[in-house]
Amino acid sequence: MGVSSYRNINNDAWKSFRGYLNDYAGVEVEHLFRADQKLDRDTISIASNLATQGAMSDFSSAWEAMTPAERNKIRADYIETPFAGGNSAYLETHNRIHDQFLRLLNTHTYYDFFMITTKGDVAYTVAKEVDFGASLFSPSLRDSGLAKVFRAALKSGTDGAVFHNDFAAHGPSNGKISSFAATPILDRNGKILGVFAIQAGLEFSRSQLGQWSKAKSSYLVGPDRRIRATSGDNDDLKPILYTLRTAAVDKALAGETGYLIEDDFMSGRKSYFRYQPIRMLDEKWALLVGMPVDEIEGLAARSVRGQMEIMALIVMLASLFGVVLSRRLTSPLLKLTSLMRAFSKDPSTKLEGKIFERSDEIGQLGKSIREGAALIRQRYESFQNKILMHAHESENKTNHLQSVLDNSADGIVTFGEDGKLESVNRAICEIFGYQESELIGRPVDFLF
Repeated sequence: MGVSSYRNINNDAWKSFRGYLNDYAGVEVEHLFRADQKLDRDTISIASNLATQGAMSDFSSAWEAMTPAERNKIRADYIETPFAGGNSAYLETHNRIHDQFLRLLNTHTYYDFFMITTKGDVAYTVAKEVDFGASLFSPSLRDSGLAKVFRAALKSGTDGAVFHNDFAAHGPSNGKISSFAATPILDRNGKILGVFAIQAGLEFSRSQLGQWSKAKSSYLVGPDRRIRATSGDNDDLKPILYTLRTAAVDKALAGETGYLIEDDFMSGRKSYFRYQPIRMLDEKWALLVGMPVDEIEGLAARSVRGQMEIMALIVMLASLFGVVLSRRLTSPLLKLTSLMRAFSKDPSTKLEGKIFERSDEIGQLGKSIREGAALIRQRYESFQNKILMHAHESENKTNHLQSVLDNSADGIVTFGEDGKLESVNRAICEIFGYQESELIGRPVDFLF
């Protein structure tokens, strides 16, 4: 994506396509919110499971009882052979929990699960990579995303609190671009037993983007302006390696929503983008949804040609009517004129009467006009049906999206270009203790 275009996108033809982009963006936002909330729900659900709590307690005890040499041996054995033996207490706990965690991992689009002691030792992972058995306070791991969410969860000690970090390369996973979510594991008395964490790769966000809307291009961009996900199945594209420094990204990260024509990063085609901010992994990201300009202009041209064909047919019929009228100004023609005027105001008007049953020139003219009117009516009704269908689909999507936002556990707000709140969901009102009417129209800084 490159320099923004100054093509006139404020005329009626272009404005009509904004509705499509709004719908596409709404669908993308809905599924991204669902994915974000699913990650939190899965993290909390697994951590609060009694089996997880029991395993965390037993892992911690077994790990604490081992000498450094025993820990190093069991770590080396399991990294080489994930179903290795070793310390009997550790082995018993591992065998009890591993199959369950392995099934859970294979069911979801996550990369690995972690159970970490309060001292920062990674006592269990499913994948058994080199971070297994290591200390998150060691020089090689203390600045990792896993260590950061561990420290946040341990410091919080709050039941149901989930902490995230943005996508970055994780060395123990051969540099795999990963994000981590973590929550404390508590016993029945609220004592911290350890921390549970989930590792998600870029496929976590890519699996949600572009799968549900008809947009040709969708981009999810982080606060560092690096691509987090794109629509489509471009396996050769490693999103985190590419930076998008465009006007649309800058405006979205600044909290703005709008429309711009820019070069599409993947295809290189001029595309019409809708940009907006979106909250992901506790940070403000940018969402861009677009369609190629040449495709939009092609659709607009076909629409104009259709309108011109109808106008040409009307002109032809009017000319034919004028020729006959100039020859014979009779009562039947005046009747035909009256019917045509009614039809021009309401294409659903039925053209009926004895004038259409005549066998003379006037009757032939009436039949020709009625056939032309039938064609116009057919196109008119088809055009109306398309408008009503699109309006109905837009209303359903809008209502569905509003329902998702209203019932979301996360607080969600929208605000205009002037930075003033335009809407808030129920969670925002509950979090800040205001009525919706007290927040609408206030600056967004009033909350944040």
